[in-house]
Amino acid sequence: MAQIKNLANLSKSTTTNSHYVYVQNIATSSDFRFQLNSIFPTISDTGSAGVKSHNGLTNTTQLNLRKIAATSTSSGALTSTLHTDGHVLLSLVEASLDLSNCNNSTSGFLSTVNLTSNVGATILPVANGGTGVASVTGNSLLYGRDTASLGSIAFATKGMLLAGTGSVPQALAVGTNDYVLTADSSTATGLAWKVAAVNAALTSNLDVNNNNIDMGTNGRINGDGSATKGIQFDASGNLFTGDTTAGGNTFDSAFNVKGGITLVGATDITTKAVTSGAGSLTQLIGGSSSNGAGGSIVIKAGSSTGGGGNGGSIAIQGGAKEGGGVSGSVSLQPVNDTNSSISTGANAEALVADENLDITIKYGNAIFHTATKGIVYTNRGDVTQLTNHSTGVSSNAMAGIITLAAVSLASGAEAEFRVTNAAAQIDSLILLTVESVTISSSTDDSVIIAQVGAKSNGHFDIVLKNVGDSATDTNARKIHFLIVNNSV
Repeated sequence: MAQIKNLANLSKSTTTNSHYVYVQNIATSSDFRFQLNSIFPTISDTGSAGVKSHNGLTNTTQLNLRKIAATSTSSGALTSTLHTDGHVLLSLVEASLDLSNCNNSTSGFLSTVNLTSNVGATILPVANGGTGVASVTGNSLLYGRDTASLGSIAFATKGMLLAGTGSVPQALAVGTNDYVLTADSSTATGLAWKVAAVNAALTSNLDVNNNNIDMGTNGRINGDGSATKGIQFDASGNLFTGDTTAGGNTFDSAFNVKGGITLVGATDITTKAVTSGAGSLTQLIGGSSSNGAGGSIVIKAGSSTGGGGNGGSIAIQGGAKEGGGVSGSVSLQPVNDTNSSISTGANAEALVADENLDITIKYGNAIFHTATKGIVYTNRGDVTQLTNHSTGVSSNAMAGIITLAAVSLASGAEAEFRVTNAAAQIDSLILLTVESVTISSSTDDSVIIAQVGAKSNGHFDIVLKNVGDSATDTNARKIHFLIVNNSV
């Protein structure tokens, strides 16, 4: 091995390709030489543009790198950071870019747009992001009229809605309070404001919360949805119930019924009472006809259909008085045709049952068509004379039989007695007849007649006279009387 001593200094800058370094492989004891210049680094720049990231070499082995700094006129738009793995990270923060700092002539950015100078008097069309219109009406709404133009619809009224029509949309005015927006194919918009309708079966009670139900002019309430029967109202609130299949309906009155009315249980049909003035008139009127006979009214009590029960009765009652008033009467008032006392065609009281329970036939006659029927007294005032033909009797009845005392009355003799009778009046018409005994027990030539004597309120006198040729026997005769008064 060569001896190393007294060697001259060699700087890195003066090395040439002729300078070598001795190298030995100790494993193989082989010797080698290594060219010294090949150890030193070299720099090769690639690319035709850009800034070098180094500043060359110093003393052959020192590589001079340049620092990287991020700068931008938009604060924070460009940043440089050292990544955790050692590389340098440059970041562009787009949100921090200030386009006003950009040069529009080279970058294509606008810091501001001046429509006066950039667009001028030309209306910016829809294709370029404009509206295509020079002005709009206040409170109006723009819509796409077609692919290249806009139209406007005025919306100056509160509650207006925009509705499609299949072509140009329309403004739909607000509806009436409490109405709901409903699909209606008959309108241009397919919509209409209407009273709320229930078209599905209810699963619970319908509570309208004090609001109204408008069924229109043909709507009905019934059990099967039929269009010809049930309850129906007209615009005035008059009600009709029944089947209109034959004969139609009518709304002549507040309550109209086609068909029968069945009342269940003990029921009153009552006109509402008033707190002042006379009560309201209530009338039950049969049907009139413009081409035939008028309709009759039949009031019929119920019949017993089994069990041997009695038939029902009908009571027509007058109203009760209060205080010093007069109780109501019951009267029959047919229309007069021929009675000259009343105007022809007028309703008149033919028969009246008054508050004293008196029956008055005012204008006509009491006519009995059956020969065996007539006036019947079920409570006659029959009485018997006690002592003689002058003994007074008392009989408070309109009719009765007085059985005379069983004494003889001489031929041509008279006897007079007083009948005390509360029904008798000073102007009463009193009819008397004599009921004689059987011929076999009387004197053939005796005849008793009876005459009315003095009359006064509360009594009348009867005068007896034997107009026969002989005295009567002692068999008791009977006097029949009937009082007809001129006033009550």
